Amino acid sequence: MRGCIIPATPHLEQPHRVLEAAQLRLAQVGEHELLPCGQLPDDDGGENLACLSLGAYPCSEIHRRMTPTEAVQLGLGIEEFHPYFFEDPITPDNFDEMAYVAGKINIPIATGERFTSLWEFQMALSRNAVQYIRPDVCLVGGISGARKIAALAEANHVGVVPHNPLSPVSTAACLQIAATAPNFALQEYPIGEDAPPKSDMVSGMAEHDGNGYLVISDAPGIGIELKPDAIEKCPPKPREVITRLHADGSVIDQ
Repeated sequence: MRGCIIPATPHLEQPHRVLEAAQLRLAQVGEHELLPCGQLPDDDGGENLACLSLGAYPCSEIHRRMTPTEAVQLGLGIEEFHPYFFEDPITPDNFDEMAYVAGKINIPIATGERFTSLWEFQMALSRNAVQYIRPDVCLVGGISGARKIAALAEANHVGVVPHNPLSPVSTAACLQIAATAPNFALQEYPIGEDAPPKSDMVSGMAEHDGNGYLVISDAPGIGIELKPDAIEKCPPKPREVITRLHADGSVIDQ
């Protein structure tokens, strides 16, 4: 299964543009098989993702920036494009509110990248608040923890889309879930997995076959090896943490 994750998150001070921008981006994906999806026009908060796409399966990612009412309005507005899922339209801290959104729109809800335990997923599943779970292998207890979550979702006929914005190591771990979970749906795949600086640090990363699929390594473990000169080629360097702010200077969750 192939899909396309689309960050639909224009400036919060311009909420009237959210629906317009989302519809524009969704309309574009029909012309592409492999679509690099990044920021929407005038958006400084989108993720740069490599999005493997068939036009029939776009996915819209909101990054938790809406109220339940706003999420329902946007969801209704983009239903005509039949998105594969509507990701994190609201903050994940209230499962009942996510269930409210899911019950008002005809687009499957995807959420879970911020969940850290099996029990958080269980609470969302028991409320029918999610149709595609997004466990992060690096947060939920590794491959074993993610596999338990996938099995829990399978028992509820819910799909699994592993969250993966990090590295070839994370991708390789996610692919172990993809290969073993019957309810696996699609895989988030970051841009630049096979290019420096990532390729300077590790070898054995998953290869894209050009047709929307990743080839799983048959090497021992998850197939990734740290290169001996990784530290020399990619020395540690401080990273400035930039907090997203609203027009009035207040902090915005992203």
